[in-house]
Amino acid sequence: MDEKELEREKERQKELIRKLGEEAVTKQQQMHATVEKNASEIMARMLETIQDTQKLVEKLSNIEQPPKKPDLHLVPPLASKTSKERPDE
Repeated sequence: MDEKELEREKERQKELIRKLGEEAVTKQQQMHATVEKNASEIMARMLETIQDTQKLVEKLSNIEQPPKKPDLHLVPPLASKTSKERPDE
């Protein structure tokens, strides 16, 4: 190879490297845009879910609860003897 051929090969390699760099930058920008778009969509869905939840909480808070009946279930008094110790059983 003579001097001119070496110079052309260097220029060709420089051009190839430049093109590869531009492609990498373009691909990186596309990936960044995709990630940003996906994040925005996710945030919008999260905000919608939060707003729906707030509406449900407000709706449920406005529903009047019927008064609870007191629990009058009577519990037998505790015996001092266990069932094994009772002679009548």
